[in-house]
Amino acid sequence: SELGYKSAVLDLGGVEATMRAPEMSYGFTEAAADVLEIGETFLVKILHADQETGAVEVSRKQALPSPWRDCASRYVKDGVYWGTVSGIIDSGVFVTLEPGINVFTYHPKYGQVYKGQKVTVKILSIDTDRRRIFGSIRNDQRGNNTAGMTRHGGYSAR
Repeated sequence: SELGYKSAVLDLGGVEATMRAPEMSYGFTEAAADVLEIGETFLVKILHADQETGAVEVSRKQALPSPWRDCASRYVKDGVYWGTVSGIIDSGVFVTLEPGINVFTYHPKYGQVYKGQKVTVKILSIDTDRRRIFGSIRNDQRGNNTAGMTRHGGYSAR
């Protein structure tokens, strides 16, 4: 096995297979090393096998149960939840609410965020069919205002 930045090469019992970052896990994956370890054993689904070239593409994500199945029962539009910044790209920020469930937000207007930072996000829309949540990072990021938080880590905005 080898871990590249956005892909991994796996040994499937003597057959070499490639797995791209989006197929490694649910949610935002910036680098293969964030979710995989060399020598780790796990189930994969074969996505494509080309008999002419011998190229094999696999997915770990598609072999795992989807966290989106009952996502709408845990997260609601206009709800505010704690999450961890898991990725920052030019167009915005990914905030992980739980493994595999990320909120995409635009960059905050005031201040900056960093990977690993705990933030609160307000959910503006949820599309469970497309597996997308869009939200906004709340301005107060001191981390000490937890009044009204639900057991899911959120509270309804007033």
